[in-house]
Amino acid sequence: MKTIFLLLVMLCSSASVAAGEDLVPNGGFEFGTNGWRVWARSPSTIQAAVDEKTAHAGSRALHLEHSGEQDWSLEPLLRLDMHPGDVVELQCWVKLQGKGTVTLCASTWDSLGKVVAWSAGERTTENSPGWQHLVMRVVNPGNVRALQPRLIGFGPVEVWVDDYTAVRGTNILSMRRPGLPSTLLLTNPALVVTFDTTAATLSVHELRSDRLWTQQPFSEGYVVKDAVVTNDRLEARLFDASSLMDFQFTVQIDSAKPELLVEL
Repeated sequence: MKTIFLLLVMLCSSASVAAGEDLVPNGGFEFGTNGWRVWARSPSTIQAAVDEKTAHAGSRALHLEHSGEQDWSLEPLLRLDMHPGDVVELQCWVKLQGKGTVTLCASTWDSLGKVVAWSAGERTTENSPGWQHLVMRVVNPGNVRALQPRLIGFGPVEVWVDDYTAVRGTNILSMRRPGLPSTLLLTNPALVVTFDTTAATLSVHELRSDRLWTQQPFSEGYVVKDAVVTNDRLEARLFDASSLMDFQFTVQIDSAKPELLVEL
């Protein structure tokens, strides 16, 4: 089988998927540690206090000192209900010193109360003299029923945290065109090309050899907004919630030969 891939990047900025209000009370620690909990694998190795001299915004930030070699976590007293396609964006500002690491992430939980992931969407940083802005997004593929925002770390580190926010975004399933079929086909005497609009993947079946190639999904954050087949050509528009980018691609199948052209 001869398959030709021509990659033409056509990415453009999309409107932010984060559309709601901040859900974290006291995310700037202006009211001390109210609404927050701190945990460490070795409880005696962590200390947390409000710092009135070092803040990213406002007059206060949270100062954490962890002297242990294992893990620790900081969490708002907030657990969010999740539905298929839901998007949650977390942000915070951190400044740290020491050999340990800090990670912005979320734990996710299924309908039975079991952990799906302890550090979904993780963004990790290390020693830095200035403030760093961490941003991450979690997209629910369908098996998550609750989300816990977190800031976690590993190893000895001194951390300042400020302006922690959690915002619900637009549900990506609402971006799909109503009535969009779950699969679309391109066919010729040599090939059957199937586009799965739910998983945003292609599969190619070569009829003569009976061989099948199946694409692995890019990530859980992709949604097919629209797709159409006209004659020997498939056109699709997609959105990536993790990068907030819209993009499109086309697949052109030869009228008779086992060849196809993919343009991104």
